[in-house]
Amino acid sequence: MTIVFVIDFFTPINGTSMTAIRFRNELIKRGHKVRVVSVGVEGEDMYSLKERYLPIASDVTRKQSMVFAKPDEKVLELAFKDADIIHFFLPYKLAYVGHRVAERMGIPHLIAFHCQPENVTYSLGLGWCEPFANYIYNRFNKKFYQYFDHIHAPSAFIGNELIKHNYKSKLHIFSNGVSEKFIPSSSEKKDRSIFKILMTGRLVAEKRQDVLLKAIPYSKYKDKIQLIFAGKGPKEKYYKKLGEKLPNKPIFGFYSEDELIKIIQDADLYVHTSDIEIEAISCLEAMACGRVPVIANSKKSATPQFALDERSLFNAGDYKDLAKKIDYWIEHEEERLLMEKRYAEESEKYKMHHIIQKTEEMYKEVINDYKIKHPVMMGKNQKTRPFVPKLNYIPPEKGNIHIRETERVVNIKFDEKYPYVNKNPFFKLLSNIIHIIIFLIVFSMVYFKFNLKIKGKNNLKKLKKEYKGGIITVSNHIHEWDYLCCLKAVFPKKLYCPVVKENIESKERILMRLCNMIPIPDTSFQGMKVFIKTIDNLLKKKKIIHFYPESALWWYYQPIREFENGAFFFAVRNRVPILPMAFSYRQGPKEKVYFTLTIGKPLFPDHSLKENEAIEKLKKETKAEVIRCAGIEE
Repeated sequence: MTIVFVIDFFTPINGTSMTAIRFRNELIKRGHKVRVVSVGVEGEDMYSLKERYLPIASDVTRKQSMVFAKPDEKVLELAFKDADIIHFFLPYKLAYVGHRVAERMGIPHLIAFHCQPENVTYSLGLGWCEPFANYIYNRFNKKFYQYFDHIHAPSAFIGNELIKHNYKSKLHIFSNGVSEKFIPSSSEKKDRSIFKILMTGRLVAEKRQDVLLKAIPYSKYKDKIQLIFAGKGPKEKYYKKLGEKLPNKPIFGFYSEDELIKIIQDADLYVHTSDIEIEAISCLEAMACGRVPVIANSKKSATPQFALDERSLFNAGDYKDLAKKIDYWIEHEEERLLMEKRYAEESEKYKMHHIIQKTEEMYKEVINDYKIKHPVMMGKNQKTRPFVPKLNYIPPEKGNIHIRETERVVNIKFDEKYPYVNKNPFFKLLSNIIHIIIFLIVFSMVYFKFNLKIKGKNNLKKLKKEYKGGIITVSNHIHEWDYLCCLKAVFPKKLYCPVVKENIESKERILMRLCNMIPIPDTSFQGMKVFIKTIDNLLKKKKIIHFYPESALWWYYQPIREFENGAFFFAVRNRVPILPMAFSYRQGPKEKVYFTLTIGKPLFPDHSLKENEAIEKLKKETKAEVIRCAGIEE
């Protein structure tokens, strides 16, 4: 399997990047190929990006040795080529752009949840600010996570938080895992007069190392306690100053993995004071090395899950309570030694060989689900995927939002008096002439511009032969001229097409009316009644009406967006068939994009169902057929 990791920073500075590094190493061991897209990476299968500077935000993150990556679609496309799955780690612009590229290239993908909103509030100096944290949760979801079908959540705690904040994606809840290197020391510890207490993690506000520093003066054994802080961060200078008052000056340092293992093995107790944690791998590492943890029992932290009993928990932020727990473990050495073995045994289920198996299973599920949901985008191998043109714009958050506004030059009142179909004889004659001109001139231009190929015309011929009534055609909406392509597919028949009323108020309004465009009113109840009656009458007269159920134009967009109900409402109401059509793309010379229009099999409403059920069924069947047709490519 070829896997791509997309992460803003790939240096062993925090839990997120360490998780990515360990996942990569373990996956490679199991025979997978893992590419990494990140800032400043070097080497084989490494795709380097430049740093993205954001005023204030970058200044804050840099102090924590973290950066934002500047997205580069060319680099992403190169990294994603022929990949089986893409694993995004952080909800920043890199992943936003990467998600768009993955969608365009038809590659299955998922996102992990590693950035707890409370991390942001603490970084901004707001501490535990629940209203703002809730806002960030909702913002993350609205702007990013809702577009992913699968999310990896490293703990049940964060999984529940996502559910509470209305995240609808499928959650895969399992640990980030601990390296197999973290094991208890094989040598016995020597008697000593110093009791070593360790805490691992970035020196930042939310980790609350100050609670441990303030707890020591309240310990009965303060003179024999040596604090060790493994990590670095913006709070280091402040914590060093706090530590100057202690009998034994605290040790601060940033260590390699091998050095850290020795330090953990040499410690007597591990303390985790953090208020905010999605999981806390550092605590798992201490447990794996046979250290008893003392953990802050915070409501916004997942770490209390590791405590085997109340002796390993203290009230979050309460340094006096922490001092009591430290004294207990100093005074009950035999119990501590017994619990060290139990904690080491408990950590076994979090070892990477278990976690990487779950990761592989998650990847397989994501890929299978993607195949079901996007069959057009998937093939037996990556070379079978259809050509996807490069977009030069960022699609809107919702599929039914237009990528540009129509320039309106007049305001027309669309009410019950408006002639939705102009019955004036002169107008009808002019419309027929325009129809012939389109055939003679514009259709030729369509061939030259798009090298248009039309497939599946037998489906239309068969339908016309067996069915003599009105027809509703539908297609994806990918170009201003795609209507002409649909018109070419049914020629010599005419097409009538409902459009947003702004199009009939534009500079091209006269030509649009002559080409049988029918405005959809959005302000008048009476106008809508007449509009519905107009469509009904056209279908009774055995006309062909073309709908764009995506309801908005997105140039050269590959995936099929969600469908609106309009076309299917009229099909059920008038007992007429839906004839699905779909545009797919071919790559021409000099980066030209050519069109293939595939006509699918006609679909009839199921009148044994209730109206709403029949509409939903027909819509679902039509979308599936459009997706199937969109994947056909020469």
